[in-house]
Amino acid sequence: MKSLLWVSALVLLLLIGLAGVTLFQLTRDTSFLQDYLSSALGREVRIERIHEVRLGRQASFTIEGVSVANPQWAGEPQLLSVQTARIYLDLLSIFQSGPIVINDLDVSGLQAALLAPGGHAPSWQLSAQPADAGPTSDSLQLPLVLEQATITNSHLVYRDPERELKVRMSGQLQGGEGLRVLLDGQSRGHPVSFDGHVSQRDGGLAVQGEGQFEHWMLSLRGTLADPFAFTGLDARLGIQGDYALPATADADAVVLPLYLDLKLTGSGTQLDVQNGTLGSGDSQLLVNGTLGNPANFEGLALRLDLSTPDVKRLLPVVTSQPEAVPLSLRGELRFVDGVLQLQTLRGRSGGARLKGSVHLPAAGKGRSATVALRGSGESLATALSPWIQREPDDDAPFDFDFQADWASPVLTVHTLDLEVGLNRLLGRFTLRGNAQRPVMNGRLQLSGRRAQHMLGVLGATTEVADDPFMLKADVSMHEDGSVSVSDMEGQLGRSDVSGEWHYVAGTPARLQAKLHAGTLDLRPMVEAFQRQSRSARTDNAGRPDALGDNAPLTSKQLRDRVIPQTPLPGDWLDNLEGNMSLSVGEVLLREDMTSRAEFRFTIADGALVSQKMQWSGDFSSGSAQLALHNAAPGLRISLHLDTHRLPLIWILNAAPDNAQEATYKAALVGQGATLRQLAASLDGTVAVRGGGGRLDNRGMMFFFGDVFGEIFSQLNPQVRDDTYTNVDCHAAILVVTDGLVDVNPGAVLRTDKLDMILGGTVDLNDERLNLAFNTRSRTGVGISASKAVTPYLRLGGNLSHPRLVVNAKGVVISGGAAVATGGLSILAEGLWDRWVGTSLNPCDELFENADEAQGVLKKMLGRP
Repeated sequence: MKSLLWVSALVLLLLIGLAGVTLFQLTRDTSFLQDYLSSALGREVRIERIHEVRLGRQASFTIEGVSVANPQWAGEPQLLSVQTARIYLDLLSIFQSGPIVINDLDVSGLQAALLAPGGHAPSWQLSAQPADAGPTSDSLQLPLVLEQATITNSHLVYRDPERELKVRMSGQLQGGEGLRVLLDGQSRGHPVSFDGHVSQRDGGLAVQGEGQFEHWMLSLRGTLADPFAFTGLDARLGIQGDYALPATADADAVVLPLYLDLKLTGSGTQLDVQNGTLGSGDSQLLVNGTLGNPANFEGLALRLDLSTPDVKRLLPVVTSQPEAVPLSLRGELRFVDGVLQLQTLRGRSGGARLKGSVHLPAAGKGRSATVALRGSGESLATALSPWIQREPDDDAPFDFDFQADWASPVLTVHTLDLEVGLNRLLGRFTLRGNAQRPVMNGRLQLSGRRAQHMLGVLGATTEVADDPFMLKADVSMHEDGSVSVSDMEGQLGRSDVSGEWHYVAGTPARLQAKLHAGTLDLRPMVEAFQRQSRSARTDNAGRPDALGDNAPLTSKQLRDRVIPQTPLPGDWLDNLEGNMSLSVGEVLLREDMTSRAEFRFTIADGALVSQKMQWSGDFSSGSAQLALHNAAPGLRISLHLDTHRLPLIWILNAAPDNAQEATYKAALVGQGATLRQLAASLDGTVAVRGGGGRLDNRGMMFFFGDVFGEIFSQLNPQVRDDTYTNVDCHAAILVVTDGLVDVNPGAVLRTDKLDMILGGTVDLNDERLNLAFNTRSRTGVGISASKAVTPYLRLGGNLSHPRLVVNAKGVVISGGAAVATGGLSILAEGLWDRWVGTSLNPCDELFENADEAQGVLKKMLGRP
């Protein structure tokens, strides 16, 4: 036993001797220590001198001229350098568990250059430290305890591509004002400053300071009761300043004043937030709960409560609507198993309600973010009115369900379910973010019970049948701007459509479309027009003052135009090529009136040309040719029409005769950069030759407008009393030359009671009118002028300001001369009786005697 004690004592003495010899050697030559540290750190380490070494429970030594080199690429040669450091430490704490205890540290001339340029690892990342090294502790407990420190003449520099910060430190932890830390520099072009003090108080640390970044002011005050265990934290953080909301296309950036005030308490394993407030004016987000372990945020559980009287003030949006949008939103923010979860989200804005959750996984977890939201409200109009300029004409409750995953850069929407009243939108798709254009693939379906109701809810005024509808398709949007719609199916009432179309971006772009409609039901459109016709007002009929008096038009009135200057660009024809087709199995006008149709178009070489435009059936049969050519800076248009059994006016106004023959022929060409220029350039002919039917008198006035409605009332006062007019036939020939529409040889309308003839011109260049009407009662063969209802009327002025030129005695004014109706020799010669009055079909006579009638009608209607 005594031998063992002697051996142990000898070994201890030997170790102490070796340590003494080693320290003595280090004080004389530091090269061994330099080489060891340089190899371990992967950087050149220099130590000029170690001296004043004292061993004992409290060991001490002085080190001078210490430096750690920066990488070769760094502009600053030294990562760290110290002129002189005197260190007093508890020697036993090195060998014990827990932190190393430094009783006193006296540093002079500390210099540090922390550099992080683009393209290189940070200068402080040493070879012995992995690039992805992260925290290895589950708490913020410090690895050493510093009881006292005195620092003089010390500076630290931090620099990266966006920031350059300089820190100066001086003072001591205990006594005086503590250790002062001064920071100044710039971050992203904005000045940064901070002035603070760290001191030791009652065994703990006290921190206070104020700083500024751009327009943001920061204040920090707090204490840490036990720095070793990082417990007993009690601090308050305050931030206030202005945040500029991004500018939009409609408004400049808006400055939003913000402030943050929160109290932090707890320890290195759990930080708590008390009475945290993020606010702007009278809008506030209240935060309470715990941040959990600040080393990994496990255990985070915060209660969030947002309230604002107008959320529009907090968003980068500009609306012309003054109505405020109040919002209240509550939820819980948790961090569970590496996932940040916004749970039990509940919100309300006006009558709208929102609930849901959001899950955001931490970086490196390999999981997708998920979003699940549901919302509903009793009034879509109330929800939209603060955001849009006009409220929808109709209103409806709404409900939506949205569930999606986000794995950058792909958003996968598993459920999109939006119900507005009786209408529903369903969708499943993926959306990939892209610097150029978004990429989308998925299927969408829109359906509802009332199409017109849906349009009213959305604020649209287009009138369609208020029937059930459905539209679904596979939709793909590609990175190059191409769009594909395939497997498309649509229904509206009895109408249906199917097919696909593809658009490929480029110069020129390509468009391929192939559509088929099994049934195209036009009955709802006809019925809607007839309803408008029946409701048209007739109390203005027969009011000549609505047409203006005989006074000449003023200069301003002569300049007024009805035909607009709507641009007709043609360059799109050079930027697009492709083929389009539409086939219709059944065009349904009435159960006993149907047709089928096929249309094919080609776009190439700056022109859109119809390859086939044909239709046939009980409703109508015929063909047409249409061509649009780019005639920079406008369009050149050519239209040829040849159709039979097209009872258009009767369709829209009353009951057509299914057995009638109605032929419409037209050949028109024109060119212009605007609609007005196109009208003024038109050349061609239009011929109409048709049978009869029953016309709704009120519908006629609605169809032709107030001006012609008043003329019909003048020519036939019976339209004021009769609901319908029975027409036997109608015919007209129009010749258009350089925009001058010449009703030549004229137009004829025979009813069961009247024969009416129209002739004259309409000049589309200046919109001047020179039209004359002649009317005779059908009471037998050989009608005389005394039997006329209103024999002659002349319409002058222009389309904007028409003038009905007639006096109370039935005198027509033509060419500045007054001609009495009884003085028309054409009546005495009986040509009217022979050609119109006694003809079985004056409409056929118009075409058969066109050459003779041309000269006669010119005289009869007062036209040169």
